[in-house]
Amino acid sequence: MKNKNTTNRTASELLDLIVKVRREVYNDNGLDYAYASGVLITLMDWQLKGYDSYTDFQQHVNECYERYEKELAEHKIAA
Repeated sequence: MKNKNTTNRTASELLDLIVKVRREVYNDNGLDYAYASGVLITLMDWQLKGYDSYTDFQQHVNECYERYEKELAEHKIAA
């Protein structure tokens, strides 16, 4: 179930984007990497435990990246 119009993002790109959101939108006071790591660990655990057999890990990463891009756009911050 892969969307052909979607750029496949890496876990590293997702991590960097989440950190940017946490710093610029929420001013996380140094907890930005911990939060971002938690998001990635959750995505991996969700996939490894088989909670969603319809979506592959790459699609989860892409969807999560899009959500955080949207959040930056809502605050008028460039990704």
